[in-house]
Amino acid sequence: MGFIGMRLILTGTSRKIFASFRASFSSSFLPASQENTNLAEYCSPGADAAMGRAESLATSDPGGAQRQWAEVDRMLTDAAPWAPLYNPRVPIAIGARVGNYEFHPFWTVLLDQLWVR
Repeated sequence: MGFIGMRLILTGTSRKIFASFRASFSSSFLPASQENTNLAEYCSPGADAAMGRAESLATSDPGGAQRQWAEVDRMLTDAAPWAPLYNPRVPIAIGARVGNYEFHPFWTVLLDQLWVR
């Protein structure tokens, strides 16, 4: 398993996850800014281009997009801009009356998307 550790299929909720993921490694950031989501301040035009190619293939060639994301995974693993200290587990129980549940890997439950009958 590589750095990302998940398979990205860009539909619905995963598009939001992708945007968050890409912002975490994008070269477009303000150094030393508190608004910066790229906390490692990782800058790689090659990684940016590879993520852009993967995103552009998502709807026309999902298999090609997966291969491209695997390449991004290898690039980020080799560069190691982040070093995970642990893998958090987030057990979540959802009742039958809950709808439009969405999980975000950082924010966990997206409460603004949720509804309860």
